[in-house]
Amino acid sequence: MKKYTNLVLILFFITIISCGYQPLLSSKDTNFYIGKLSFEGNRSVNNYISKNLKKFEKGNGNENKYDLNIITAYKKTITNKDSEGNPKSYNIEIDADIIIIYEDGNKINKKIIKNKSLSAKSKKIKEKELEKEYIQNLTRELTKDLIFFLKNQ
Repeated sequence: MKKYTNLVLILFFITIISCGYQPLLSSKDTNFYIGKLSFEGNRSVNNYISKNLKKFEKGNGNENKYDLNIITAYKKTITNKDSEGNPKSYNIEIDADIIIIYEDGNKINKKIIKNKSLSAKSKKIKEKELEKEYIQNLTRELTKDLIFFLKNQ
């Protein structure tokens, strides 16, 4: 029985090591770097995006250089109310208008919108914490979409 277990473990490790898996959005093998990064709009959303893009700001010189101008907007709208008029659920939306400037001066406009529903909580502190967590997750998704777009240019 022990030989069988060892054989299974060895086969498992061989298949994992030899599969050649690489993360899609790793910063090691990118063909670009971000030169100038400027923001307008919601400060907290901009801070999260800046933090997520920090690892793409250094280049080796042989990659494409992009300058980014990002204009963000954050909206929280009530989507459902109870019979007394108190909010039951919200929709959180982050809207980013991104202007990508190539080295040769050409510009591309890209618009990315992410949204998520948030149910109202009885304790407003918990609701604020959950809202902050949702904003972080949405900006992470938005940044992943932007990086994927830049990788495929």
